[in-house]
Order: sequence, then C-alpha cells, then structure tokens
Amino acid sequence: MKRGSERGVVSERSVRRLYVCICGMTSVPFSFVRSVEFWSWFRMAVCVLPVVLVVMGVYVDYTHTADRCSILTVSNDSLLVEYGEPVKVNCSIPSEPSSVYKLGWESQILPVQTDSETSLVWTSPNLTEWEVNGREMFCYLSVPNTEQCKRKVHLTLYKRPDSVNISSESSVWSEGQMMKLKCEIENVGPLQNLTVQWTRVDQNNITTVTEMPYGSFSTSGEERKNGNVTSTLTVSASRDEDDVQYQCAALLRLDQLQQPQVGSSEPLNITVRYKPIITQPSKGIPNSVIKGNKLVLNCSAHGNPSPQYSWSSPGNKNLTTSSIIISSVQSEDQGQYSCTAYNDEGSDSMNVTVNVLEHPHTTNLSSESSMWSEGQMMKLKCEIKNTGPVQNLTVQWTRVDQNKNRTVTEMPYRRFSISEKQKGSMDVTSTLTVLASHDEDGVQYQCAALLKLEQLQQPQVGSSEPLNITVRYKPTITQPSSGTISLTQGDQLVLNCSAHGNPSPQYSWNSPGNKNLTISSIFISSVQSEDQGQYICTAYNDEGSDSLTVVVNVAVEYKLIIIIIAVCAVVGVVLIIGFWYYRHTQNKWRNLASHRNNDNIALSDDIAGQS
Repeated sequence: MKRGSERGVVSERSVRRLYVCICGMTSVPFSFVRSVEFWSWFRMAVCVLPVVLVVMGVYVDYTHTADRCSILTVSNDSLLVEYGEPVKVNCSIPSEPSSVYKLGWESQILPVQTDSETSLVWTSPNLTEWEVNGREMFCYLSVPNTEQCKRKVHLTLYKRPDSVNISSESSVWSEGQMMKLKCEIENVGPLQNLTVQWTRVDQNNITTVTEMPYGSFSTSGEERKNGNVTSTLTVSASRDEDDVQYQCAALLRLDQLQQPQVGSSEPLNITVRYKPIITQPSKGIPNSVIKGNKLVLNCSAHGNPSPQYSWSSPGNKNLTTSSIIISSVQSEDQGQYSCTAYNDEGSDSMNVTVNVLEHPHTTNLSSESSMWSEGQMMKLKCEIKNTGPVQNLTVQWTRVDQNKNRTVTEMPYRRFSISEKQKGSMDVTSTLTVLASHDEDGVQYQCAALLKLEQLQQPQVGSSEPLNITVRYKPTITQPSSGTISLTQGDQLVLNCSAHGNPSPQYSWNSPGNKNLTISSIFISSVQSEDQGQYICTAYNDEGSDSLTVVVNVAVEYKLIIIIIAVCAVVGVVLIIGFWYYRHTQNKWRNLASHRNNDNIALSDDIAGQS
C-alpha cells in the first residue's frame, strides 16, 4: 500500500511538472491537465509533430535545391525533328562550380558529359533512331554531396510517308453493292500520332471529310516508331456515288507541326452503274392538249449506262424513241401513253394520260322570259356544246350592274348537268336562279366555260354573248318627301312628284277641293287660304302604284292686318278728336250766340224800358 501510494505521489508530481512545462503561465486549469481529454490531445500532438518537422525539412531542402538548379539551362525544352535531319541542343551553366562537378546529357543515344566546360551540346548529324520518342532525355549537373540537377528536353522524331495510295476493289461499281476503298500509307511515323483522313467531293463540289485515328486502321510497326498503314473505307454503291471523287491523306497530330498533312493520295473517281429513273414526264400529271394542236411527249431518265427508250401509245403503237410528236392531235390520240427507259442494270416505266380538249362549239346564254316581273324567281340557262374533259370544267357567271360593278360566280364540276355526246366531248347546261327585283333591271349577265388544266395557260375556252335583263316593277315615289309644308298667304307653292318604275310611271294629284290633276307637278304662284289641305300624289304603271301625301298649311299675313288695325286706330283717334273738337267748337259757338242773344234781349229790354 505504501509503494502504491508512493507511485501515486510520483505520478502526481510528474503531472504537475508537465503542467508547468506545457502550460506555463496560461490560464489552463490543473484539473484539465489531469483529464482524459488532455492526454488524448497530447498523444496526437506527439504523433503529428515528427511529420510536420519532416515536411518542413523537405520544403527547405527543395527550395534550396530549386534555387541551386536554376543556373542549369537548355536551349530548347522541346524539339520536333524530321527523320534524317540534323539536330542539336545546348546545356549550360553560368560558371564553373567551386567543387568537382559533371555536366552531361542523359539520352538513349549518344550520351555525353564534361567536367571542365560550362556548356555542352548534344547533337546528331542525321537523326534516325526512333528510340528517342517517348524516352527521357535530360541535361544534368552533378556536384558531390548535393542532389543532382536536371533539365528535361522533349525530343520527337517524325517521318513523312514514302507514298500514299488509294484504290478500289473494283473499277466499276453496281448500285446496291457494299464497296471498299483502301488507303495504303508506306513508312510513316510515329504511328501513334497518325490520323487517316478521307475526303469525298460530290458532283456539286460539296466536300465531306472523315477522319480515322490511330487504332482504327491496321499497322505494321510499333506505335512510337514508323511503319506501314492500311485504312479501309466501306461505301454503299448508289447513284449518288456516281462521279464522286475520293482522296486519302496522312495527318501527323504533333504540337509543333503547323501543317499536320504530311502526305496525300491522288484523287480516285468513282463510277457506279445503276438502272434508269425517269424524271420527265412527271408521274400522275395528265397532259391536256386542244384538238388540232401539237402534242409533244418527252421521256427523260437518269441511268448509267445511258438508258434507251420505248413508247407504248393508244392503238398499241410502239415507238423506240425518247419523244413522241403529233403535229395535229385528234380525239383518237387521247388515252394512256407508257414510256420505258432501260439499260443493263434494269428499267423504269411511266404512264401519261393525254386528254384531247375541244373548244366549245357554242356557248349560249338564255332566260326563260324576255321580261321579268319583280318578285319572280327567274332562271338563266348557260348551254355549252361539245366540250371536255368535264371534270376540269367550271362554268363562270358574270354580273355587271348599272354602276359597272362586277360580280363573278363559279360553278365547278357536278354543279351542272351533263349529257355525253361522244368520247371526250360533252354538252353541259348550267342554271343560275335570280330573284327579279328592280336592282336587276338593266343588269348584264354573261357565262363562260373554263377548263382548269395546268398545261392550259388561258383557262377560258368559250364565252356567251352578254344578256341584258329587263325587270318590270311598280313605281316607288322618291320625291317629294311625305310631311307638312307651311306657307304664308301669297307665297309660291311647287310640288313635284317623281318615281322609279318600269314601265315609266304616270302621275295624278288629288288636291283640296277635290281637284284632280293628271300631271307630275303642281304650281300655284300665290297661295291662298283655300289652297290649304292635303295633296296626294299617285304614281302608277301596269305593275302597281305608289302614293304620297303632303299637307300644306297656309298662314294669314298678320303684318298687313296689324298695319290696317294701326291705321284704323289712328283714323279712329283722329275722328274722335275731330268729332270732339267739332262738338266743342259748336258748343262754344252756341254759347257765344246765346250770350249775344241774351245781350240783345237785354239791350232791347233796356231800350224798351227807356222807351
């Protein structure tokens, strides 16, 4: 127990000393030093510290060596040399080291060294050793008790091919075969940097390039050296390959080689034999020609060898030419023509249907009645005689109104009646239904036969004479407008009655006082109160009539009345004043006379009294 406790005491003292050594005056508590976590950290630090020291040593040594080796220089870091050409590269140091040294070249061929010079040239008068490719070549400087300094030089030897040849397994190809082109490149290197380039130029000078890298062709030789190469291109023989030009070339993909193409073959022209394909006439398009005109059918085909031709025509006529020419085509020339183009590789055929067209002998337009009445549904009939083919026929109706506005209506095949007259010739009747109205009066109709065929530049092959339409309709009064007219007594009254109608309308007026007039206009120079009332105009023809009522109001001239009243008032006032003045004067004179009489009587009395 005592020894154990002594060991415990020693352990405690050791820990305290380690604590003071590591932690010093830091604030790390002593209890942490005695903990398990501290001892785990301590063991990790002890393990990592040697690694850190080694890395630092290596770094310092590397830095020292790099600084020391920087004095070693070479004239070229990389060299590309063509086979058989001379090469040289210089290695140098600025000055001789203070101790014993060796300056040299380490190479697969012609190694060289010196212990007294500050520069050393590695050279070869005609480099032909392929061993330099892919091998280390370096200049070195060796000084005792120091690490050797090195400067690597990348040296590559290449060789242009002695020849590049292209060939085909057959001089003439047949369509459908799988043919092989062979490109043979002799004595080229290094093989690992070689690419075989195939170039195809078609008839339109469009170029297509295909490249085959190392590994996709057969070789005889090591990859870092020279050798012979055979590249094969498989082509499907088709008519598109006929007259195509192929060429192959050797490319060396090397960094310092500005122009990688180091050899090329002569062009190889390809000939492909293939059966004809007819290009003219076009398949399925009928050829239409008017009777009596010239018919030309040309048969043209592409094929190799050049094709020959034969024709089969209506009536089992066989011709061995590429073209058929009929100077004046007739109805019996209508039918199917078959062209066959053939050569040793096969044949192709094409059928052409020829339609013989006839201009209509007549195109007539008629109406079921020469005179239409408004409200009727009338039919116009267009009769086209002796025309065809009717499946390409369209009947065109043209309407031109009084203002020269044109309206066109087309009726295609199956919208008119057909009666077959003879092979390829038909009679056609087309009907147009029109509502008779006064808008149709004076309108002009015309019908035409159109044959819509691609070969026919002018589709209209027949036209009728124009047909003028006359429509009878009752009058419609356009003047005057219905309503009321207000006049003053003494004014002028003019009423004009105008109407549209066919036949031209007649007129009658019914005026106040039951006066009936058979004229289109009423004229009253000075209207009076008795002219006031309703005026009714009636326009009529055989188709009907139209009436219009106008109310005329006549007002008295109040100005004249006012003047008369004013004059009368003035006259009345004057008369009253005159009458008053007259009476007043009369009274005055009577009073005066009375006074005089009284005076006379008094005087007489005085006289009598005096008497």
